[in-house]
Amino acid sequence: MIELLVVIAVMAVLVAVVMPALSNAKAKARRIRCVGHLKNVGLAHRIFATDNGELFPWERLRADETNRINFPDLTGLSAGDQVVRIYKSLSNELSTPKIIACPADVRKPVDDWQKVTTDSISYFVGASARDGMWQTFMAGDRNLNLDGKELSGKVELKSGPSVAWDKNVHRFQGSVTFADGSVSELRSGKGLSHRSLTEALANTGVETNVLLIP
Repeated sequence: MIELLVVIAVMAVLVAVVMPALSNAKAKARRIRCVGHLKNVGLAHRIFATDNGELFPWERLRADETNRINFPDLTGLSAGDQVVRIYKSLSNELSTPKIIACPADVRKPVDDWQKVTTDSISYFVGASARDGMWQTFMAGDRNLNLDGKELSGKVELKSGPSVAWDKNVHRFQGSVTFADGSVSELRSGKGLSHRSLTEALANTGVETNVLLIP
């Protein structure tokens, strides 16, 4: 009986040691996949812009400038519906809508563009991003908060606010893709910290950063 208790105790210790390591490994794997998704999202935006006069989906064209009809009409839509419409406009550039859902998020991916809702989207849209302004945010993880309050909908951020990642999705971490198509994690080898997120936001080159957060 004593030997059995010793074996059980040893197994319990091993489980206590191994489980956190396994959990961290799974979290890291999900982050790597998420970065891959964001890289694809950034590339899709760049391809869209190349085919449409260097304009991203949220940029509106005057009727006398072009007769293209593939720009989404965002008039009168809520921020969430705008995000849905914008990502649907990338259906030719993205192979599947599963890419716009982060593997670490509680939101579930769908396999049909017609089924896409805010509940299947993990990434905000940086509506201030412009071609040539490479440091502007084009997309990123949705788990942002300001002064401890979770951000959602249309958010206008001035340079310098104390924006941070919350505990959801990536445990107080996150990544963004910039207007040049690069991703923060691919630049530095890790996601943006709270401090580097604030610094990146202050260096976008625009006074007010407009984010559409689903």
